[in-house]
Amino acid sequence: MSRRKGKNQLSAEERRLIIRNMTPMHNPLMQLLFNENVRLVEELLNGVLGRSDFRVITVETEKKFPALLLQKSVQLDVLATLDDGSKVNIEIQIKEAGADPFRSRFYHSIMDTNHLRRGESYNDLPCTYVIFITEKDIFGLGERIYTFTDLDIRLNLPLNNGQYTIYVNRCAEYDGSRLADILHDFGCCNPDDMRVDYIRREVNFYKNTEEGNKVINMMSNSFYAAGMKKGEAKGEAKGRAEGEIIGRVREKIKYIGKGFETVSEAAMDIGISENEFRRIASENGFTIL
Repeated sequence: MSRRKGKNQLSAEERRLIIRNMTPMHNPLMQLLFNENVRLVEELLNGVLGRSDFRVITVETEKKFPALLLQKSVQLDVLATLDDGSKVNIEIQIKEAGADPFRSRFYHSIMDTNHLRRGESYNDLPCTYVIFITEKDIFGLGERIYTFTDLDIRLNLPLNNGQYTIYVNRCAEYDGSRLADILHDFGCCNPDDMRVDYIRREVNFYKNTEEGNKVINMMSNSFYAAGMKKGEAKGEAKGRAEGEIIGRVREKIKYIGKGFETVSEAAMDIGISENEFRRIASENGFTIL
């Protein structure tokens, strides 16, 4: 068995296994498949919205927007610009948590903030679409497409502010449409099982040719290393937070022992439950008198 070169690198065997089981729903292959792929984005968008007149001008993957002041930085899976100036963000989500409605709200704001310039009218804002392609039907109603926009909930009157959030259920019942074929292919790890020719050719290139393998191997290692570093950072942050809580429990026990506070009051002041307070005390050998 081949060995890893470092803790943040995959072995050759691990890379082969990951690439073999990878589908276009996974980030490395998604990024390669969508990058500058105007045809794919046009077919997706027209299929999702039931139209045939959308024309895509540019497609970028892993589009980064730096933090502004105290704002959270953002990296969009796919950002496309249409011929009328509209912005389309496509997010590929295997996990349900990644398709949080509040995430779409933030992504709409990012596209707006980075478009409007000083002196321009609010009416110059383009239409924005945030489209989540999900592995499962997160609403559980059996629909392929769920489209949301702002409207008066009493009169069902649309606000027409040009903001749309759309959920596309990849696993909806197959209906023979072009969109259904594309979504089917997004779930395939074997190019031979794919139905759309140009998607099959692209995926086959990255999985089954030497040149394509080099590209996707580099990306897989990059994503793996980034994930490891992110996990380590989260672990360190969690460890620091837990250490701070343990320290506060230790201090509170002194006050409890002197009769200045009850366990319930101490736990409430720290922001944890009384049971959690007692668990931390017990696990760390602190005696509550």
